[in-house]
Parts: sequence; C-alpha cells; structure tokens
Amino acid sequence: MVTTENRTQISTYSTPNVSTVVVLGLAAITASASPVVSLDHSASVTPPTMLDLFEYQMNRKFVVLQEKINQFGLLKRDWNGYDAAPIPSTALDDAKLFLQSLRSSNIDLNGWEVFPTARETIQFEKTVCENYIEIEVYSNGRFAYYSEGRENLEIESISIKEAMEKISGVFG
Repeated sequence: MVTTENRTQISTYSTPNVSTVVVLGLAAITASASPVVSLDHSASVTPPTMLDLFEYQMNRKFVVLQEKINQFGLLKRDWNGYDAAPIPSTALDDAKLFLQSLRSSNIDLNGWEVFPTARETIQFEKTVCENYIEIEVYSNGRFAYYSEGRENLEIESISIKEAMEKISGVFG
C-alpha cells in the first residue's frame, strides 16, 4: 500500500477506454489511463442497507432486461430459422415502457425474463412459487396477459395499466 495526500492506495489497474467514475462508500474509483481505487480516511462510513442492495440489484436487472429488448431490435428476417419477421419498433418501444412501468411500480424484476416471439411480439414472463405470469407486448399497443397459479385465467387484450394491476395483484 502507498499513502499519498491522506489517501491509501488499495490497488491500481489499467482498463483501456474507461471514462466512468464510481464512488462506493469510502472507496473511489477514478477513471484515467490507469484508474486508482483509493480509501479516503476523512469520510464517514455508512454501510449499505438491504434497501440499498435491493435497489442496486433492481437497477442491474432493469439494465439487463432493457439491453435484451434493444438486442431484439437487431433481429433480421429469419432470426429463428423459420422465416420470422423482425420485431417492429413499436413493440420494442411498448416493451421498454412496460419494463419501466414494472420498475416504477416497485415490482421485483428478479425472475423476469424477456423473449422475442415469431408473432412479432415481445414476451415477458415470471414464475414465483406456483404463480406464473406471461405478458405479451404487441406492436399496436395491445398487451396479452396469461396467469397460472392462484388464478387460472386468460385475457386476450388489455392495456398496460390493466397489466400492471394484474401483476401487482399476484406479485405485489
């Protein structure tokens, strides 16, 4: 360890093309040609709470799901080997809106998966214990909802608001 300017250098590593600055508790990671992680002894320590860790995990899952949706926009005709058409941009936009609605409604994003379908839709699904929910996002603003578990019902076409109410009723 090397001490300079009231900071204790914990480790040094090189990462090309990194321009991010991250601060976690007392550790500060600064970006440069050779980022340095240092410990500032003058700062007070506030350990992360379970809520902090949950929010971090939720943000991470949100980014992963959003990136998957973005990747679906790159699919070309025959992406599944059975002549499936590309996913329309309106379905992609509505899927991102639905994902944002899940996040803003504090619905746990862990366990949610997202897939493109050959019907030019995006399908979200989640299973917790005996509860399974599937939401299919169409390009015309429609959402299809299917649930198994405490409820056995199928709804052909619902709004995003109705979908959020159904999801909150099962997982909220």
